[in-house]
Amino acid sequence: MRLHHVQVSCPPGGEVAARRFYGEGLGMAEAADLDEIADRLGRLGFEVDWTERDTFDGYQRFHRRDGAGNRVEILTPS
Repeated sequence: MRLHHVQVSCPPGGEVAARRFYGEGLGMAEAADLDEIADRLGRLGFEVDWTERDTFDGYQRFHRRDGAGNRVEILTPS
């Protein structure tokens, strides 16, 4: 599967259905803590850009280019 952009909305109480669809159905894994993901990418040789970490109210994020040069935003609620 190749993804271009994904943004998922999940209402309160919808976690079970979302996990079933995205996890079991599509085989996607849930993201861990933002710092853990950044550390894991760094260990694999992917430099993480934290310059916009606190520029989106209520969230923290970082950016990284994937192996094909696509800009990827990793975002989590603050």
